[in-house]
Amino acid sequence: MFSTRLQSYMRKYDDRVSLSQMLEYARQARKMVTGFSRSDLDTNDMLRYATTYLIQVIGESARRVSASVRTQYPQIPWSDIIGMRNRLAHGYDEIDLDLLWDTIMIDLPPLIAVLESIPDIQEICISNEVSHMALQIDIPYDEIAAFCRRWRVKELSIFGSDDFRPDSDKVMYTSI
Repeated sequence: MFSTRLQSYMRKYDDRVSLSQMLEYARQARKMVTGFSRSDLDTNDMLRYATTYLIQVIGESARRVSASVRTQYPQIPWSDIIGMRNRLAHGYDEIDLDLLWDTIMIDLPPLIAVLESIPDIQEICISNEVSHMALQIDIPYDEIAAFCRRWRVKELSIFGSDDFRPDSDKVMYTSI
């Protein structure tokens, strides 16, 4: 019974999304350490926790990439990346901060270069500099307005911005 329930929760991951997540989080880790030195990992909890998390996500995303895609990119050290994630996730009380720093400073730049060379992942990469896949949905404004009038909705707004600014939410209907 447990295995059948587990199978229903399992889903197939999109390799392009996993690769783009690897690229985005690698870029974020590099950006995060700008202006810091290795010794800052000892004293700056936020820097240490954030970089640890980013490296874990890179490893989890790498784990989700299919074997067939992994074989297309043998220059990516898949097992090392996944192994690093496992060490960070399960050995949190024994994190080697020198290894974490070296991973960010030495290992991530060539990984970023390889990931950037992979076709199609740049366009779906989540980034502060480049907006991620703007979801284009045809919104039936007339139908929404009719629904609001029928149910006496005075104002309807759609929330979902990725920048959390109040001016980025969209008022869909107002009868006020």
